[in-house]
Amino acid sequence: MTDPVLRAVIFDLDGVLVDTSRHHAAAWARLVRSLGHNPPDDLEERIKGIARLAAVRVALGQHASQYSDAELAALADRKNAWYVESIRGIGPKDLYPGARELFEDLRRAGIAAVLGSASKNARTVLEKLGIADDFSAIADGFSFTHPKPDPDVFLAAARLAGVRPEECIVVEDAAAGIDAALAGGFVAVGIGTYESLKHAHLYVRSLTELSAARLKDLHARHGRRS
Repeated sequence: MTDPVLRAVIFDLDGVLVDTSRHHAAAWARLVRSLGHNPPDDLEERIKGIARLAAVRVALGQHASQYSDAELAALADRKNAWYVESIRGIGPKDLYPGARELFEDLRRAGIAAVLGSASKNARTVLEKLGIADDFSAIADGFSFTHPKPDPDVFLAAARLAGVRPEECIVVEDAAAGIDAALAGGFVAVGIGTYESLKHAHLYVRSLTELSAARLKDLHARHGRRS
């Protein structure tokens, strides 16, 4: 039995590196109201980390049954157009505090930064933030089949980075994302709302609390032996 070495940190995007979650929630709320319904009060929290077609059902609630799968897909596309319009103005200034410093610290430690996001707009957002080149591999909404809480997106990210799940840490802001990480055999870090993320191996309030050294120590304590 050998201790696995931390070789990659897989970051979710929305709510971890940039505050695009509010843009998603606003676009979903706009869609729901345009159909004459009221969105859930906790819409933003409930749609975190889940796929587009799952999110449209959450946003519509009991009204989702009024629409066919094809109609729901069309509604999701309409929402996405509004979302893309809303993020046109984001840029490097919108990157969360501590992100650039953490990327540099990981690079110095020889640990890869990898993206594992359900968003099909992930590459566009990374380019706007000016951090696309900081990632050695990118798994986005086109890279996997099964949405969170299935670990598919993180398994795809690890595969694209050429590493094994037990050699990775996942950083997530959604309960479904932490569930996915744990299901895939990853060490999980939650960042965001504690009550939703307390099942992670580590909870932090900000990326400024993370460093290569702290992540290596976390991985040494919780990484699955191979």
